Amino acid sequence: MLEAIEDIGAENLEDIALRAYKPRHGIYIFVSPGGKIIREIRNERMIYFNTKYRMMDYYSWIVSMQKPVKSKLVFSNNYLTFFCRNVQKLTDADIDEYFQKLETPGDHMFFADVIKNNIRKIKKEDQDIVKFFLMDSPELYRELGMKDWREKSISMPPRSGMTKGKWLKEKERKGYPMGCSYNAKKPGNLNRIYLVNEEEGLQIKLFYDILKGFFNRGCNIAIVGKNMLIPLKSKQGIDRRIKGAMLIWFTMIKGQIVIVDIDRIASYDPVLRYNK
Repeated sequence: MLEAIEDIGAENLEDIALRAYKPRHGIYIFVSPGGKIIREIRNERMIYFNTKYRMMDYYSWIVSMQKPVKSKLVFSNNYLTFFCRNVQKLTDADIDEYFQKLETPGDHMFFADVIKNNIRKIKKEDQDIVKFFLMDSPELYRELGMKDWREKSISMPPRSGMTKGKWLKEKERKGYPMGCSYNAKKPGNLNRIYLVNEEEGLQIKLFYDILKGFFNRGCNIAIVGKNMLIPLKSKQGIDRRIKGAMLIWFTMIKGQIVIVDIDRIASYDPVLRYNK
């Protein structure tokens, strides 16, 4: 995995992931700094083609299923957004807990009241996600999203000899990245067990985001090499010469990308050549 990231270039991951991101179907509600709802969008294609809205949506998703509220009904990651599907079970206490846990600045707390006063009035189907966005600077959205991802893209290894609270405070802490987990109840788990630091964990998270974007466009294969990243569908042929690359098969299980297999391409040419 780290080898594939090195080939792509760690500095390129975030930009590629953002461009690959495909917004999900939902109800997108935009709130002004003055606390008024200024726009409602129910077509995710409009979000995709608006680079600012797409960026706000992308940076606001939680890592995996690490939801910030005990009820697990909210799955956004910062105080500028609020994502919820099961609105009928949502309570005002859940909303308050969310904004308190995220240490929302006092001048942004009005956003919680906007959500309380409006989220149950929105007409929706059972599976629709309702997403509230407070119109603020793109830089702040990115800052809050990256901070959350950097902290949560690795998980504490078992038998580390410390509590989770102490582990989280470690300056040079290491943990399992996404796609790598230890479960003593599943000895047949084939995931490779290895530890990474926060920055490496973030890079792996971004790489998985790229694969998720590919999968949501119908692709389940990626060819990765130096200055090369090619998404392919199952039976799609390769139309260019390739030398020294990785072939990665992946799928989606319960909303999460799972790498099925990795192979090597020593040399490939779509044109059959022979010596006379």
